[in-house]
Amino acid sequence: MEPDATLHLYKRLFLGTNKKVVLKAIVADDDSSTRALLRHPDNSSKGKLPLVMPEPEWLPDPSHRTKVVAKPFYALASLPKNQSTCTNVDAMRLKRYFGYMLKSNRMNGISEVVTASKSVVEHLFNDHIYCDEKWCQPKKEMNEKKKEEGSQSFYRSKKKDKKLY
Repeated sequence: MEPDATLHLYKRLFLGTNKKVVLKAIVADDDSSTRALLRHPDNSSKGKLPLVMPEPEWLPDPSHRTKVVAKPFYALASLPKNQSTCTNVDAMRLKRYFGYMLKSNRMNGISEVVTASKSVVEHLFNDHIYCDEKWCQPKKEMNEKKKEEGSQSFYRSKKKDKKLY
């Protein structure tokens, strides 16, 4: 249903404007049926896009990526305490940190994203070396020499929570 509607809308947009409006890219989740439908028949057996229309580029939806990455965190949090020390608060924080990391690195190359992705777990354990000042208040305060002793922030311990780390 949704893939057919997307194809219909794209055709209407392109052909209804005398080929003046072209979709350069579509930001979406990993819906493979929509992606297959919006291809030319000679490029895909399921493709139904007329040859006069260019195939759009597919870009990932950052919100969907964050949700997909967070799912295992919440699965860990739902395990019994003797199997996992991860809590719902930890899962929520990791999801938020991943979203921040993704948003602040969306225009960077893969090597920068790989390095920045280390900040997601490290930030939870009070290590801010990989963090970006745009979203990491402790890193910003350290760089501005404003960090006060006895901060109210809660972080996990790499020693006490070794299994979770």
